[in-house]
Amino acid sequence: MAFDSSLLFFDSQVISTEAETAYLDISKTPANGIGIEVACLATTSSTGTLDVVVKDGDTTAAVVTVATFPQITSAGGVKYLVVQSKRKYLALVATPGGTTPGFTVKAGIVSGPPSSDGHVS
Repeated sequence: MAFDSSLLFFDSQVISTEAETAYLDISKTPANGIGIEVACLATTSSTGTLDVVVKDGDTTAAVVTVATFPQITSAGGVKYLVVQSKRKYLALVATPGGTTPGFTVKAGIVSGPPSSDGHVS
């Protein structure tokens, strides 16, 4: 994965309860949007699920959900979305479900979609 450390939302963070990232100041996206990738590096539950949404806002206090990733259910999964926003800030909120869920996640703004092997070129 080609993540820039200054554009990360989660950096190999273990998520077992709802987690909201710090807000990245993007000062709006380009017209064609920006790519955001969520990679599940490991999981501790064979029945767990992880729901991840993208939020944006002009302030960090007034945010709305603007995109939802496909649900993550296993390690090794890479999810990718293009998000368009005219607002200043973006953040991710990850919500695990199931019995004792635990997901190790890396997520951030990336330069393009994953290649056929699931990694950004």
